[in-house]
Amino acid sequence: MKIRTHFEIMPDLYAKDAPTQAKTLGVPVISFPFTVEFAVNQIAKQSSAQVRYLHWAFTDPDSIPVCGFEWIHWTVANVPVSALAVSGDNAQSKVYEIPEDFTHYIDSEDALSGVVQGKTSQASRFVGGTDPAITMHYNGPQPPDVDHEYWLRVWATSEPLTQLHTGFWFNELTRALRLQKQAGQSEQSEQSGQLLDCGELRIIGRA
Repeated sequence: MKIRTHFEIMPDLYAKDAPTQAKTLGVPVISFPFTVEFAVNQIAKQSSAQVRYLHWAFTDPDSIPVCGFEWIHWTVANVPVSALAVSGDNAQSKVYEIPEDFTHYIDSEDALSGVVQGKTSQASRFVGGTDPAITMHYNGPQPPDVDHEYWLRVWATSEPLTQLHTGFWFNELTRALRLQKQAGQSEQSEQSGQLLDCGELRIIGRA
C-alpha cells in the first residue's frame, strides 16, 4: 500500500492557520485529501480475498511530551472502496481518492451510511469537549510548541469492522483490526474477512 498527498507540510486550510470559516470552536475541521494505492498482484499473491474496506487514523505522537498522550486527530472505519473515486485502475494497481473534507462528506452521502468516525482527543476527559463537530470529526494539526510529525495510518480489509460504532476510540479500532487479522489466519477466514494491507505516511504540521 502507498499513501500519498500532494504536500509534505500540512497546508494552512487543514491546520492551525485555517481561515475562521474552516474552524469550529477554534479547531480546524476541513480534512485533507489523500490517495491510497494498492499493488493488485501483490495482494492476490497473499490472499484470494479482495480489498473492499479502508480504515484509518491520523494521530500526533509528538504530542506526548506536551500533554502526556498521543493526540487523536481523526479515526475512520468501514469506508467501502466502491464508494470512492478511482484515479488509477489497471492490472497492476488501483488508486483510490479520499477527497478534501471527507470528514463531512461522510455525513451527507447514502453510499457512506455504514462509515463510522471515532472520537478525537477533544473528547478526552482531560480536554472535556462535547460538540460532535470536533469530538467525532477531523481535527487539524495545532502544535503549540514546535513542528510536529503526524502519522496517517491506513488499513485495508475484505470485510467491515462491524463491532465499531460512531464514537469508537482508537484502541477499539486497533483491537478490531487485530481480531480481523487473527480471523484471516483461521479456517473461517472466508467468512470472517481478512486484514489485507496497511501503510503509513508522515506529515509535518507547523507550529
